[in-house]
Amino acid sequence: LATNETQVLNDSCENAQKLSTGSFVTGSTVGTGSNRSSNVIGLIQCAGDIFESDTPGLWYSYEADTARVLKLSTCSEETNFPNRISVFSATEDCSKLACVRTSTDEDTDCSYGNSTQVEIRTSAGNRYAIFVHDQDSDNSGEFGFSIQDNSAPPNGTSCDAAVELPYNTTVQG
Repeated sequence: LATNETQVLNDSCENAQKLSTGSFVTGSTVGTGSNRSSNVIGLIQCAGDIFESDTPGLWYSYEADTARVLKLSTCSEETNFPNRISVFSATEDCSKLACVRTSTDEDTDCSYGNSTQVEIRTSAGNRYAIFVHDQDSDNSGEFGFSIQDNSAPPNGTSCDAAVELPYNTTVQG
């Protein structure tokens, strides 16, 4: 018996697609939502009653190589449905999920509709499981998702903090 359905590989936390800082991916929540039985408790504890356990969504993972502030966003022309981003500290096999943060509002800084964003502070060596999902279980669609470093530059590395020097001055250090 043949089927036209395509299996979505990152429909469960255990099969999350690995991303890094600067990543941009597109995805679709259409037809997802059936592989969440092992993560239901953690998901509901992180997001409250915002959505049901079988809410469509895709999983991504991020391994923090250093402490930084990350901006996770669905601000993209590809995003066409109301969505949320839930972030968990997670073991490699996703057997333990601890809520870090969930987006709750539309991203008002984004020129595209239906987008959301969340900022998190990472710790070096930690693994994060990121669930991009419907705002509720009645919506599905396509989205663009990005991970950006939103950390402040170290002191003295931005032009605004530059020290003006007279012409032909030698600086030590």
